[in-house]
Amino acid sequence: GEEIEVRANVTLFDLYSAHADAAELLDWIMARGPVGQSLFLTHSEDEGLAGLAERLKGSFPGDRIIKPQLDDAFRLSPAGCVPIEINHARRLKPESVGRLDWHNDLSKLLLDVSEAVNSAADERGRAKIIRQMQRALTARGD
Repeated sequence: GEEIEVRANVTLFDLYSAHADAAELLDWIMARGPVGQSLFLTHSEDEGLAGLAERLKGSFPGDRIIKPQLDDAFRLSPAGCVPIEINHARRLKPESVGRLDWHNDLSKLLLDVSEAVNSAADERGRAKIIRQMQRALTARGD
């Protein structure tokens, strides 16, 4: 319930997609350069963040790539960011935050279906794939 004054530029991205690959993310980051201070990497599993951080090291100093955990806090200034020690228990253990669940499985399935439909040779092929999916869903026999 405490109001905190934030003196930062906040940007809203209405068209954000969590499904960009590493090359697209690198291009996106580089197009916004030069980044003056730290770069915070969030919204991914540990392995994905580590891979992206490694790829960024060629274009961005590794000590300025930050991979915060839930409840981490930082003081941001023109000189850079400094971690702030938290004086309370974390809401979740860091290892339990990025676990995969059925939402991830569903997202992957939807992406796979979309890719299959889009890669079909023609309208007839797309319709066939959709019919097959519909039959598979109705035949699942709960």
